[in-house]
Amino acid sequence: MRWLLFLLLSSLALAQGVTVGPKVTVGPKVTLGVGTSGGGGGVFASICSTSNAGSGLTSQNCTGTIAANTLIVVTTQYTGCTDTLGLTYTQDLGAGALSIYHANSSSSSGSDTITCTGGGSLTFAILYAGSYTGMVGTTDGTPAGNTATSTNPELGGAVTTTHAADICMGIADQAAAPATLTPSGGWTSRFTNANTAAVYIDQTESSTGTYTASWANSSTGHSASALTACYKISP
Repeated sequence: MRWLLFLLLSSLALAQGVTVGPKVTVGPKVTLGVGTSGGGGGVFASICSTSNAGSGLTSQNCTGTIAANTLIVVTTQYTGCTDTLGLTYTQDLGAGALSIYHANSSSSSGSDTITCTGGGSLTFAILYAGSYTGMVGTTDGTPAGNTATSTNPELGGAVTTTHAADICMGIADQAAAPATLTPSGGWTSRFTNANTAAVYIDQTESSTGTYTASWANSSTGHSASALTACYKISP
């Protein structure tokens, strides 16, 4: 009879969520949900942009605000970039007359002037600078460029990724201007200038695959450079 009484009292204790014995605590039933990452990385912000059409252009610069702990992506026709915050810009891809650079702001922030130079005197010149929160300059796959006669649609190089959460960027510039390059296939335009026939687009990817930046082109048949690069949202 004692053991039956013990079992009865134990059952009542379990139902009330109290301690039974010296070591085991059993509480009320809890429903567990599926959590999501709280990183919040990959949010785009424009830093600055400039573009010129003329002759004898040997440099471009623009000024904007940079936040700490962001990935900074710059595209230009020049062969090197510096800034007033002293960040280091690494070239991830150069194809034809166009290049993609990145820098990590780390703890640096504030007003910043980015200057790109080198590569001689240009007739058309651009400098587009954007940032992405909570990211570092870790490319996913191999950035790829396509240098050929412009087509419609205009296609960047194809990048095959191995990381499930990326931001992919597409940059295009063609020799004949004016021309309008409009993103297609779900890509978002960040910077564009018809007078210099140049555009910067991006797209958030949530699975691995092969990605190619794509634009509808209002003027085909000219020499062009089109680039695709993907960066991991988290390392």
